[in-house]
Amino acid sequence: MNKLFFSSIFFLLFLISCDKMPKEDITIINNIVLGQNISNYNKQMDSLSVPHQNFLTKLYIDDFNDLLDENNHINMYYSNIFNFSEERSIHNEHLGLLYPITLTGTENNIGLIVMLGHTGKPFLSSIAQKNANLISEKHFGQDISKNVIDKIQNLYVSKYGKPTSEYETKFNLIYVIEKNVINKYSDTTRVGKEISWNTKYMNITLFTGLDSYDCTYDTNKKYYSETIWSMGERVIAKKNLKINEIPCYTFAYIKYELNTEAIEKLKLNKTKI
Repeated sequence: MNKLFFSSIFFLLFLISCDKMPKEDITIINNIVLGQNISNYNKQMDSLSVPHQNFLTKLYIDDFNDLLDENNHINMYYSNIFNFSEERSIHNEHLGLLYPITLTGTENNIGLIVMLGHTGKPFLSSIAQKNANLISEKHFGQDISKNVIDKIQNLYVSKYGKPTSEYETKFNLIYVIEKNVINKYSDTTRVGKEISWNTKYMNITLFTGLDSYDCTYDTNKKYYSETIWSMGERVIAKKNLKINEIPCYTFAYIKYELNTEAIEKLKLNKTKI
């Protein structure tokens, strides 16, 4: 009787332990844990001391009204893990803006988009130059140099091993900062590359971005050259590289997303009505 009782207890404990999910298996960049209600997102980020700030989303500042217009600013949590010392300079830093994903029909956080880009000073018109001392916010641009992309790829290979898949396609999903919102689009104008790793409970994708039309990177000066506007047909910037310049990619990002098994185990698919 005692033997049967202890066997039953052991089996019950085994089932309970199998149903649990190790926290580290769903912990991602900056020690963020996925699978929580989105209402706890800000609390978790603040408890982890994840930095956040306002960024200018308009590259060319015409006058002081541009700075007063809230549509030209976006406040985001961000990661500076990719702000490699060899690549950053007095001109720019390399950051990843953090954009959470909720499961459709619920309020549960099942993923995170890390939107890659660089910061820099906005371009000022002659009128705006008069108030240059009042401009402290940095502009965030969604272009990033080939060197930084290569370093990020190497980081993920060292952490997750050989990619599960790697392919190029002309049908790309991109996340675009437009004024003070983030919009999702399908892009078929340029070829993009996806590198993916599948862990037990997560799918991780590095989208290396599209060839930039507007940006190159000077490795000597550690400075991004950016086109404010252009006329006529747009040409990929890397076709006209100058000495010491390397290509840049636009709309690059990293996506973390819980897989079906994790969503079911954590009971995240309960529809909110």
